Amino acid sequence: MEPITLRARKLRKKQTPAEAIVWQQVRDRKLGAKIVRQKPVLLEYFGRKKAFIADFYCSEARLIIEIDGSVHSRQSDYDALRELLLTQKGLRLIRFTNKEVLENIDDVVLRIKTAIACASPLDPLSTEWRGVGKAKWGNCRSNQLPSPRSGEGPGVRR
Repeated sequence: MEPITLRARKLRKKQTPAEAIVWQQVRDRKLGAKIVRQKPVLLEYFGRKKAFIADFYCSEARLIIEIDGSVHSRQSDYDALRELLLTQKGLRLIRFTNKEVLENIDDVVLRIKTAIACASPLDPLSTEWRGVGKAKWGNCRSNQLPSPRSGEGPGVRR
């Protein structure tokens, strides 16, 4: 099995059309925070370490952004477990379907921007304090976040 960093590098070179669209909208701090693509994340499950690669990651907002293709309709149990492990690690996850990205990128960007604005400055992957003032972070509540998908509850999925 190849190292996770090499796999992430390959995925960056072979991004899907939906990932390419999102990347053009979020790269170079366009939303006010640094977002990287294909970020390896190490999770622990019953004492076993498992690595997975997030489509996009913003350390300043502790936010993982996933663009779900057709494969995700067949692996909902795996996605739910991964989401649980991520939230236990203090990360937040927001998901979009390829269709959402391709048909309404403006709404996707607005939801990402809102999720970033309503984040805490502590990054659990590095445990480094970001030193951002309370004014930016203290006024947001999870119920202010836009719905990840119509009719599926408030805010960033947990």
